[in-house]
Amino acid sequence: MYLFYMPPPDLTGVWDVSKSEPEFKEGVSIFKFERVGDKAAFSICDNPTAHRAALGGLRRGWMSIVTQSETFAPASSQGIKNEKPGKAELQPDGNWKVVDKARISFLD
Repeated sequence: MYLFYMPPPDLTGVWDVSKSEPEFKEGVSIFKFERVGDKAAFSICDNPTAHRAALGGLRRGWMSIVTQSETFAPASSQGIKNEKPGKAELQPDGNWKVVDKARISFLD
């Protein structure tokens, strides 16, 4: 297994491999990937800065990569709980594409 971190994907659920980081970077890393071969499980990083960015991103259209327990993030949300990791596959161009959405819920 190989661990790496990524910022948000594009609106079609594709992560640009050139933005991959081997270590968590505060303010940049939002998703943690666990790679095995040409497949990876991904989840939102367990970090307050990543959670704030994710909460803002959910309002900007991350629905291509996550599903939420609630229809909308409550205004009082302080964080995110990863309920089920998503799945991504390595594409011929070297980028990663979501094939199964992650499931999240919100923490008050």
